[in-house]
Amino acid sequence: MGFGKSISSCFGKFAVFNGRASRSEYWFFMLFVSILSFLSSFLGSIISLLIGLILFLPGLSVYVRRLHDTDRSGWYYFIPLTIVGFGFIVVNFSDTGFAIFVLFASVSVAVILSLWWTIQRGSFDTNRYGPNPIEVTP
Repeated sequence: MGFGKSISSCFGKFAVFNGRASRSEYWFFMLFVSILSFLSSFLGSIISLLIGLILFLPGLSVYVRRLHDTDRSGWYYFIPLTIVGFGFIVVNFSDTGFAIFVLFASVSVAVILSLWWTIQRGSFDTNRYGPNPIEVTP
């Protein structure tokens, strides 16, 4: 799937949390989100906030569909959030040096875990979330 087709697919399925998303669909959309976020940072905080709100739901749904492609439940989304939340709890209840270390470590583990899940090859055959998105012709 190419860059433009990925963007149109993700906005077309902006609230579809079932099915599967290929690696190319996910990563091209993340590239689009990164470019748009970078460009919006020059336009002011209100515009950046609006763009972030517009991109949140399509980004979440393509992430869940990407997890489905690797035969994981969409609920896995909450594991990295829980790890980061633990880091923020430690920040509130400990001294500064240790808290910064734990927060950095928890964010690092969450990013690495999420990255690992999204770079893995999806299931070749049909899995419990649907057919292989690479083999499906629209």
